[in-house]
Formats: sequence, C-alpha cells, structure tokens
Amino acid sequence: MNPLNPLRALRFFIEAISGRRNFLNLTASEKGRLGEREAERHLKKKGFRIVKRNWRKGHDEIDLICRDQETLVFVEVRTRKDKALVSGYHSVTPKKKRALLRVCKGYLRSRRKYVQHYRFDLVEVRWLEDGKVACLHYENVALFPNRSH
Repeated sequence: MNPLNPLRALRFFIEAISGRRNFLNLTASEKGRLGEREAERHLKKKGFRIVKRNWRKGHDEIDLICRDQETLVFVEVRTRKDKALVSGYHSVTPKKKRALLRVCKGYLRSRRKYVQHYRFDLVEVRWLEDGKVACLHYENVALFPNRSH
C-alpha cells in the first residue's frame, strides 16, 4: 500500500466537503476509507468507543470494532452515493455475511477475556449530491446464530 494513500484520501475528503471534489471521481478504496471515517465520527457522537479499525483474520476483515457501554460491537461500513440502486444494507450478500461471521468469531477467539455481550451493526454512509454525507446506523443486524450471544 502506498504510504501517501491516507493523506491523499484526506485531501480528497477536504476537497469534497468544500465542493471541489465529486464522489464519483474517487477510487473505490478512497470512497471506502472516507466512508469509514464518517461512520467512525458518527459512532463517536453516539458515545461509542473505537477499539480496532480494519481488523483482519486471514482474508476476512471487519471495518470497526467498538464498545457501546458493555457491549462489543462489530461494524461493517457500506458507502454509497445517494441514488444508488442497491442500499448499503442490502449490499451485504450471504457470502459477505459468512466472511463477517468468520472474522467476528476469530476476534472473539483471540480475546483473553470472555466477551458476554456482542452484536453486529451496519453503518451505511450516503454521499449526498451537495457533497455532504448522511449516516444510517442499523443496530443488531442478524449475523450471529441465536445461541452465540
């Protein structure tokens, strides 16, 4: 990965806010990175504490791992333009859900301390036509089997 990518993404984000950069001109990775930053900002405003960013287990990755009081929250971030045909919520395919379940279980196994309460959330970051963003937070999305938490 190019070490300048985070700086480049930040520059694009600043240009987008000021109206000088269009969401459509960004690369997919830049869109995703900016969406994750917006989601993180949104969750912090709601009182969440960020534990890990982009945690990987093999080829699988979870965007954010947070704490909502005593609950460990796994967060997948989906960034979309406002008029996208498929919403971020509906873009999580069964294959992606299986990958998310694997990475979440991997994180839980890697912890020394048993985590009693955990859940999976999805944050959809919508890039509006005026260059601003809106975050839709879906809490406790069905991912884990009922017996697991």
